[in-house]
Amino acid sequence: MLHEGRQKSYRVPVKDRLPQVLGDFGRPAYTLEFYSGKVSGSAAVSIEYRADGSVGEVKIVKSLGLGIDEGLMRGFRKSVFLPAVENRAFVTSRYTITVEFHAGPFPSRR
Repeated sequence: MLHEGRQKSYRVPVKDRLPQVLGDFGRPAYTLEFYSGKVSGSAAVSIEYRADGSVGEVKIVKSLGLGIDEGLMRGFRKSVFLPAVENRAFVTSRYTITVEFHAGPFPSRR
């Protein structure tokens, strides 16, 4: 539906906004090292949210290692979101998300 609307130059009746991630569909799959509770530090992931509602390029900007980077990338590739809106049209946008890990199994996003 998004693709058809773009082809026909439809304008969306929505004010300019950032992409909106829906739910927690992109939950990362972490390694056993992560679940040991001994992982501390942060990783940063750059994500391309495309105007057609798909996730484009996902790449690690700051690595934490231990297989955590790959888990983050897999999770973010599964994101379900509404595209960003600019001038009443869906647009592709790119954001860097930093995930911090503190000696425990629950990461926090900034």
